[in-house]
Amino acid sequence: MQFIRKPHVAISALAVVLLLTACGNRKAKDETAKAEDYIAALALDTLPCDSLDTKYATQMLPVGSIIPELALPTPEGDTLRLSDFRGQWVVIDFWASWCPDCRADIPNVLRLYEAYASHGVSFVGISFDDNAEAWQQAIEKYALPYPQASELRRMRDSETAAQFGIKWIPSLYLVTPDGRVALGTVLSDRMERALEQVANLSTNSDQQR
Repeated sequence: MQFIRKPHVAISALAVVLLLTACGNRKAKDETAKAEDYIAALALDTLPCDSLDTKYATQMLPVGSIIPELALPTPEGDTLRLSDFRGQWVVIDFWASWCPDCRADIPNVLRLYEAYASHGVSFVGISFDDNAEAWQQAIEKYALPYPQASELRRMRDSETAAQFGIKWIPSLYLVTPDGRVALGTVLSDRMERALEQVANLSTNSDQQR
């Protein structure tokens, strides 16, 4: 009788494995569908052929990919983690005080912060400064109101730059509430068009409640 029961035990174990695998696959598909819903809801425009993104954003993370975790020191000595912002739309602004284009674009990013923070969008600044004093002075000079963090390494030496595919600054990511890339761009005006859509989603969601 013992030899008769063994195949049944094996079949039962196999059934459990197949069931767990199916559940895991279903969960992964559900998570992907949810991410695609966030992204599909944004009416992002197609870039013209001469766009700066086609030159300088080619190595940024693709739309729909999971944003890497980021844990970097802040000027106050704390640690900024992207995972702390899960459940929110997040704009990640990569910049540096030594970058002329970044300095020129700071007023645009500040304007976006002032316009869309009230719609539930969080902003995070990641600097490629390698001089802590220059970084801190720039934060104070431009009165940057959102959290800042840095490895204190130049872009070419930065693990963060490599992880996020940053080859040009300023660069911006829009991250969905479930932690996926909705947009990667070097153009703050393109980010603005995406945030307009996020604000519309937020307004429609509030009206349906």
